[in-house]
Amino acid sequence: MKKGMKFALVAAGTIAIGACNGWPDAIEYNAAANKPEKYVTYTATPADSVPMFVAEHHRYMIMPGRTHMRLGRTHQVGSTSGSSVFALEGEEAPYAYLFAQTPNGEWRSAMLID
Repeated sequence: MKKGMKFALVAAGTIAIGACNGWPDAIEYNAAANKPEKYVTYTATPADSVPMFVAEHHRYMIMPGRTHMRLGRTHQVGSTSGSSVFALEGEEAPYAYLFAQTPNGEWRSAMLID
């Protein structure tokens, strides 16, 4: 009985391993190596080219994309290299959302670094 059980387990294991040839479908190595990434990658930029500032003992970085401010009530919390920095009305440090207004009137969001 034990021989039969061992044989059945070995046979089932061999079939299971033999059936796994890239579940569900394996793609060729070259196709996998040249496949674009699922997640966005960012290019490294020198720290000098990214505007940073300190507000209430926390460092923030101004993001490159524009933000649309929809009649949000804000108050000024600081400034950096030609931009005024604003927080939403009623928020206190550490701020969840900060916005910088550039000299040409564009609004940009700021992200917390540390």
